Amino acid sequence: MKIKQQSKTFEEKVSKLSKKTRDNINASRHSFEKFCIEYYDGRKADEIFEELCLHKGNDQVEALRDVLQNWIDWQYKNGSLTSTIQQYLSKIKRVFSHHGVRIHPEDFSEPLEFKPKIKEELHQLTVKEIQILDLPKAQKS
Repeated sequence: MKIKQQSKTFEEKVSKLSKKTRDNINASRHSFEKFCIEYYDGRKADEIFEELCLHKGNDQVEALRDVLQNWIDWQYKNGSLTSTIQQYLSKIKRVFSHHGVRIHPEDFSEPLEFKPKIKEELHQLTVKEIQILDLPKAQKS
């Protein structure tokens, strides 16, 4: 006896995830959709997924890497931070998978390239910095 698998919508597939995770997935989808329209001359993400599915084997892996790297570069151009882009990439995997394209970065001939994260070094405030912060209060008195 063969069990028929029902096709679920993407929304049904992610419905059991936390609201924050769903929101992050939707933000990633929106970013990728906007990228596709802008970068691929008005083409929608669904068209890009269909084209990726036409490729097989290593051709698909390299085409996928190119699409993802172009999306990463586009996000930097639009002011996104590395941490945001990496968060989007981790969530967009579900969207690609739903469309029949699996993302396995370890299969790429070259790794995806990200700008280094900017780490702000924390330091103890100096007396001068405290005085500057208190300056507006002193002016009001």
